[in-house]
Amino acid sequence: AIPQGDGCIFVDAQETHRDLRLIGPLGADVHYHATAAGKAIAAFLPATVRSTLLQELRLVRLTRKTLTNRSLIEREWEKVHRLGFALNDEETILGAEFLAAPIFDATLSVCGSITVGIPKARFSDRVRKVVADHLVDDEISIGDYVLSGGELAAMVLMDSVVRQLPGVLGDAESAEQ
Repeated sequence: AIPQGDGCIFVDAQETHRDLRLIGPLGADVHYHATAAGKAIAAFLPATVRSTLLQELRLVRLTRKTLTNRSLIEREWEKVHRLGFALNDEETILGAEFLAAPIFDATLSVCGSITVGIPKARFSDRVRKVVADHLVDDEISIGDYVLSGGELAAMVLMDSVVRQLPGVLGDAESAEQ
């Protein structure tokens, strides 16, 4: 997901080959208060921008688990900032868990986020830990070149993280290559 205008949108998705999968529509709105992608971006915005965003947010309740209380959302963003990743526990889609981490540009400003969606039936503390460990890193470089935006970097990073999930690749040795 990348910021665009007053909000964020999803710009790419990689699907698993499994029958039960989560895939969101490209260009869909990213809710800063409910999606893991939005929380991961909001938590790392400058404090003044984050404060203004919190006051101006349209707090849409998407499921019974969606946070709509501004003080709880602020606490959630603080937790995301501390942990380095965000969790969406059925806040946007019942039966779905999402983990996301921010993506930073060369000036260390947040420029997007990477999200992994997992059906609730496959989600566990172990899966959360594996995905979070792969999403959160001090620094990941995809090469020595300049890009015009965060979209390509987000897609490369997303592919490298998703490849680590059990069953995504047809051959486990492919992850090592």
